[in-house]
Formats: sequence, C-alpha cells, structure tokens
Amino acid sequence: MIIEELNYLISAEDADAFTAAYRRAGRCLTECEACVEWELRVCRDAPDLYVARIMWDGTDGLDDDWHRDARLDEFQSILAPFADSRLDRLRFDAIDNG
Repeated sequence: MIIEELNYLISAEDADAFTAAYRRAGRCLTECEACVEWELRVCRDAPDLYVARIMWDGTDGLDDDWHRDARLDEFQSILAPFADSRLDRLRFDAIDNG
C-alpha cells in the first residue's frame, strides 16, 4: 500500500474553486482501479492548508496503472490552475493500520 499526500496552500478566495476542482478530479481517481481511496482535507488550525491523501494498491498500481492511465491527463488538467499552490508531494509506505 502506498499513501500519497499532496499538500496545497490555497487562499480563502480560491477555496471553493479548489475544492470543486478536486471533487471533479477525484472522479478520475475513483475510476482508477489502482486507487483504493482518496480524500481531501483542510487544516482546522491553518485553513489555507489542504492535504489530498490518495491510497494506492501498491507501487505497480501507482507507477504503472495510474501514470499510464488517460485519466491522469484529465486529473492534471482539472487541477492545473492550482499547480503553483502545491507545496509538495510525499509518498509513504503503510506500516500498520489500527
């Protein structure tokens, strides 16, 4: 299992457009068999900080299935207006889940 976290800094004035765009882009993730689940979070303590958390079925699913999937282009196109707002992308290996 691979957990990918994409962190964004989104202004209050762009928040509605960003969340709407992520909901549209999220359909691409939902339709991809390699995506186990995804969610978009907003920080309660810093409301301009958003985290998209995507759980992939493994490295093959992320690197082979998603990166070769035509929906990746659609996903990136939908989120293109917010590309400069992305702070980083981190990938984690799942160790334990309680």
